[in-house]
Amino acid sequence: MSDSHARESSRDIQLENIAANLADAAYRVALQHGVGERWLELEVDLWGAMTEAIEQRFCLQRVNPV
Repeated sequence: MSDSHARESSRDIQLENIAANLADAAYRVALQHGVGERWLELEVDLWGAMTEAIEQRFCLQRVNPV
């Protein structure tokens, strides 16, 4: 594996970890407000949405540094 592929893989893992931590925090807040029986679907949806948002932001920053 080349250095660039290793860095990209590491970056992807870091983004997933950040998204998972954010989803967990949002999920805990949602539980306090009552989410009913669809709690697992909610957590997975939060994780996916946050991963996508972080990836979009990261890609935009790489193309157009703030």
